[in-house]
Amino acid sequence: MWVLSAAAASAVHGQSAPPPRAATSQPVAHSTPSLTPAELAKVKTILAPYKPARLTTDDAKLIKRTLRDAGMRRSHALDAALIAAGFSPEKLDQLDPPPPRPSGERSPPLPR
Repeated sequence: MWVLSAAAASAVHGQSAPPPRAATSQPVAHSTPSLTPAELAKVKTILAPYKPARLTTDDAKLIKRTLRDAGMRRSHALDAALIAAGFSPEKLDQLDPPPPRPSGERSPPLPR
């Protein structure tokens, strides 16, 4: 079965296609929520005792557990807060890899 676009269907029936839409210069809004000021402060407080260049496996485990206990879940906003504080989400995952999920699904690197 063939499906025609509206423009192609109009052309087939002798009608002209509508003009293309003009591109807007406004950025596309994303639905990624950002962290609240209180959540950002909590992330900074959690990370304060640690030096990004000297993280140990135990440090990574404690950071991830503390973030999880504070209700923080892995998101672009949390990753951005970690990066802004000088920490690499990837480094945390290297030091404390997430456990494998059942049925072969990939697990998100940090708690979401």
